[in-house]
Amino acid sequence: YVGVVYTELDPQLYDTVFNMCNYRHDDGSEREVPIVGFMALYDGNMPGDEGLVSRLHFDIMVESGWHYVLYWDGESNLTEYITEMKARFLLEGLEFPKTIMFASRAYDVEYDDYLLSVGFTNVIHHGEDRLAIVEKTVDSKMWHPGIIGWNTRGQSKIMLDEIVTRGGIGFFEVSFTKNDGEFLFDKDQGPRTAAYGRMLDTMEDLILSSDLEILDFDLAKEGRVKYLAAMDEVLKQIEAERIVLDKEIKALEKQINDIYLEKYKD
Repeated sequence: YVGVVYTELDPQLYDTVFNMCNYRHDDGSEREVPIVGFMALYDGNMPGDEGLVSRLHFDIMVESGWHYVLYWDGESNLTEYITEMKARFLLEGLEFPKTIMFASRAYDVEYDDYLLSVGFTNVIHHGEDRLAIVEKTVDSKMWHPGIIGWNTRGQSKIMLDEIVTRGGIGFFEVSFTKNDGEFLFDKDQGPRTAAYGRMLDTMEDLILSSDLEILDFDLAKEGRVKYLAAMDEVLKQIEAERIVLDKEIKALEKQINDIYLEKYKD
């Protein structure tokens, strides 16, 4: 499972990116599988805020399958920030998310107990505390998928290959500004727009070949639990068959040894 988190509600998110996720950028043809995204919401980056995606367009994206997460930049007090944002979401009539994304170097696993107590079940991190970027387990109350910039040289392909070949969930981060060296998405930046479109094409091809899925966290967790359970069952079956074969081999070795001793005994 993979996802793309857009960290700014720039109007281009609806005007350009949303369209690219539903239609091929080069010829305008409709995608066989629309690509859904995740939007990072935070103070100053809420739908309807001045200069950002309108609430109408935000609702259209959510209704089409897009998701949103809470984002924290690490600059304010976390508990106060979450309390304020819960009030803001309530005022806006938005369901408060169960997923929080941290800015780079802002996360600490010691936050988990508090985050769980206020309703979060998923943390998107940047590899702090030596956490794996691709989350493969679901053996704790808090899920810890990681995130990297989608155009991080070499690393983005490595992460996608790992997800496809070994399973798990990870995220790509896309922004509209040059903050932290992230991708500057601009309709006038032809080559960069083309590169972004190729990323979406790659995801679509992998989805069509059943090698990849883009789901909300609950469905991704459910799918991962079923996969791990099935894998465990297969491993148990293999081990049971190995034990039977081992016994049969030992029995054959004993028969061969008995025949040898009988034939060549003094």
